[in-house]
Amino acid sequence: MLGLQTIALFASLTAPAHAGPNSAVTHEINWEIDSQMMNDESWDTFSRGSSLNTWGLSGGYGINRNLTMMVGLHHRKYVNQVYVYSNEGDYDYSENSLETRLSATQLSVGPKLSAQLTPWLRPYATAKAVAWVGIMGADDNSYEDDNLNQLTWRSVSPGLEAAAGFDIVPLRKDRVHFATHIDLGYSAALNFNFSDDAGTVHGSSDSAPVGTLPMRGLQINWGVGVHF
Repeated sequence: MLGLQTIALFASLTAPAHAGPNSAVTHEINWEIDSQMMNDESWDTFSRGSSLNTWGLSGGYGINRNLTMMVGLHHRKYVNQVYVYSNEGDYDYSENSLETRLSATQLSVGPKLSAQLTPWLRPYATAKAVAWVGIMGADDNSYEDDNLNQLTWRSVSPGLEAAAGFDIVPLRKDRVHFATHIDLGYSAALNFNFSDDAGTVHGSSDSAPVGTLPMRGLQINWGVGVHF
């Protein structure tokens, strides 16, 4: 039979939460910056840095005092431009540019389990399902808007991420609490596999592969928002 302590613990985890000066809040809205390490040399095509940094919004609906269902949407566009010069004489030269770009959008959803150590400090852990949508482009003459060689490819990358961190609530009001949070975790998603639907492989109707970008690595998330 369940002991009294087990029953009390279960009741505290499943009891509805009500916002107030001395209680856990139920819902939250945050503005966030998310950084994922990119360990593959393919990332050099779009950025000289070592991480994919996105920003966006997250929202949470409180199930009870300790459990919140989170949804997030983050986005970032990277553009890398390389200039190529060629001599055509003693004084004349031509200049061309090669532009590569990546637009990355991440949708995430999953539970957040937290505990209140003090009125201003709440450690938490999250586990989310994620879906990346990537749009890769290339342009060998970015000065012309109607350049025929402006190419675009799309790919979708589903995956999972898990993280642990803490909420800091320095300003607590009666109904609305201003908070900041930070967490560290790991994200593992399928590779971006970009292909050209108009291409052919060995004379067949299959799409021609364009490039692959791994989407796995350590992840850091920081944000500010309100809990209510």
